[in-house]
Amino acid sequence: MSAEYILFDFVDEATLLDKDNMVRLLIAITEGNQFQFLKKALVCDDSPGLNYVPNSPETLANAWNNAIRARQRYNGYWMEFENADGLRFSFGFDPDDARRLFLTAKKTDLRADQNLREFIRIAEIIFNTLRPEYAFGLFSYDTQETPEIGAFPTALWDYNFFSGGMTHEWGREMLEAVPAWRFAGLAGGGLLLEMSPNPITQPQIKNYREASAALGFARYYQGG
Repeated sequence: MSAEYILFDFVDEATLLDKDNMVRLLIAITEGNQFQFLKKALVCDDSPGLNYVPNSPETLANAWNNAIRARQRYNGYWMEFENADGLRFSFGFDPDDARRLFLTAKKTDLRADQNLREFIRIAEIIFNTLRPEYAFGLFSYDTQETPEIGAFPTALWDYNFFSGGMTHEWGREMLEAVPAWRFAGLAGGGLLLEMSPNPITQPQIKNYREASAALGFARYYQGG
């Protein structure tokens, strides 16, 4: 079953390899108890409960330790969450190449507008907590080639997350003048451009074409 991704690129590996940063992110994601961390097979026997890790700073910090322990089994450090509506998402990265973090969910789940909004809300939490340089998606390994980590943007995506520095470089007024369905301010003066209310079921192709031209991009990617 196909998956959709948002990719977060960092200028170096220090942010993702700092455990304190990851625990802060886990706490931010679970604030309000809308999502719970799903226990990992074989490596979460030190946490009470059947399926979920309790949403406390101590247990979440230990859950990150268990994610590190499970590196070989899960091909990196990965965390999986679920809400009461059954939406699951995962995020993680390869510690040997810790300049890119991946956020992913099933494409079928993201067809529902409520699920998609929650997915993007989590993406904004990740961006605002960890402050990457750039993030983009929806990305699909089934149909697209993986962009080089740290490469300057050369295409428009459904979701375009610009850091404060990148927003300044482009010009905030210029970015906010392109046609988009939604703009959202991000931590550190960053900016999110959303091109469609739901790029899987309600693509607004005119926005993509006009925004790509305004930003000088030769291409755009829509719907993963």
